[in-house]
Amino acid sequence: MKTLLFIFLSTLLFETPTIEKDRDRWKPYYTDASPAKTADQWFLPFDVVNRKK
Repeated sequence: MKTLLFIFLSTLLFETPTIEKDRDRWKPYYTDASPAKTADQWFLPFDVVNRKK
């Protein structure tokens, strides 16, 4: 019975974090970066016929 009560209360008290609620906490870690140049060719480190497989 205590376990069920704990599970029930924990679902009420703890909410799922969302981007809107958690945005200010992550602002110091975010940097807006733009690439120096655009990639023209891609290199895959393995040889396959179909890379989607």
